[in-house]
Amino acid sequence: MRLSVGTTASDQDETEQFGEWLLKVGDGLKVNMDGNMESQLDLYGPELLNSINCSGLPPHKLILKVGVSVMLLRNIDQSSVLCNGTRLQVRKLGNHVIECEVLTGNNVGHIALIPKMNMVPTNETVPVRF
Repeated sequence: MRLSVGTTASDQDETEQFGEWLLKVGDGLKVNMDGNMESQLDLYGPELLNSINCSGLPPHKLILKVGVSVMLLRNIDQSSVLCNGTRLQVRKLGNHVIECEVLTGNNVGHIALIPKMNMVPTNETVPVRF
């Protein structure tokens, strides 16, 4: 809709093509110079994606032990002060939950339960589980 604002009838075809191109890019598809579409997802297997180790991206497999200190990287529950940067100490490791003790902030000594969750993309074209 934003593309159609202020355009003339002669620009309408070019605007529609550009809009379609934007939607395809948003779906994770790449446009070759000749206009053919191909999915880039088939080029990268799970082994390659799991081996990526860079700044700002947590490791593929997080290994925790009882007694280790951890820091939250995401806001989980702001009302319980489980926010980005909160330091915790792992007390127990369950199958579906991690029991931690808060080490910083107003809730020092408070016990927090952090659920373990698989990161599964909602887009069916992504063949990798995170």
